Amino acid sequence: QRGIISEDAEWRDFKDSDRRGGDPNRVGQKEDAGAILSTVVGRTDIGMNLSTRGVYSAEERRAERLQRANVEIRDLARKLKLKQRHAQFVIEMYKRVFDVREATDVKESNEITMKKDFNGLSVEALIGACFYWAAKKTNVARTIRDISASLTEITHRKLKNAIKRILKHKHFVLGPMKAAFKVTQPSQIVLRKANMLKLRISIGQEAAKIAEAVMLTGCMEGKPPDTIAGACLLIALEGYEGVKINDELLQAAFDAKRKTLEGRAREIKESGISNYAAALKKLESKPKKK
Repeated sequence: QRGIISEDAEWRDFKDSDRRGGDPNRVGQKEDAGAILSTVVGRTDIGMNLSTRGVYSAEERRAERLQRANVEIRDLARKLKLKQRHAQFVIEMYKRVFDVREATDVKESNEITMKKDFNGLSVEALIGACFYWAAKKTNVARTIRDISASLTEITHRKLKNAIKRILKHKHFVLGPMKAAFKVTQPSQIVLRKANMLKLRISIGQEAAKIAEAVMLTGCMEGKPPDTIAGACLLIALEGYEGVKINDELLQAAFDAKRKTLEGRAREIKESGISNYAAALKKLESKPKKK
């Protein structure tokens, strides 16, 4: 029983001929319970789930907030001209921040501090800060000005504050991402791609050393890791006469045309890393950690 008195149409049309006789004219069609201007007496929500009735559980509301944030993250990645993998990094980082913000049973002092720090910032500021660190850690750095210009509701100052808060809790937010970030290092990429292209092991190893030297000098800061890796491979190949890679395979491996990779290779050479030997010399001059 749904508790509805009647779903039938209104019986009276209120014409002059309708004098409440025994057979008044029937007016309109059968009512749709719940439709605009329909008249329903009694409960109609029996058997309906909470979301159908417009009532959501705390868990459903939480999932909806996280989903909205993920949509915003993907949109910002496009504005900053970053790849899908960077958006995924930020989604994972923000999820950790989100869990702390939403936690209700925080007991540890460090968790209480994190919750207080993160709750004092807007969602947009935290997303922007996560992008700043994700881009920086994967060698495609975006400036605070670049990110704040792509956001609509936060100031340069608020974004800078959020970046500092993430840094304050870097072991929690960035620590678990260390392995993922490492995969995007040019030296790791070029080893994997050289193997995929079925090149000699020594070619991949030399290209990786060149890439390490490049990252040490910072001459390619802000350039995509794949492009740096491809340029380093071209430099390493110069020491191997007769070893060639066709344009299609090269572009498929590094997501860039040969002309682009050759341009980056020239920039690397101009910075003083003209070959494998020069790269080793640069790495040997690197200050050793105490």
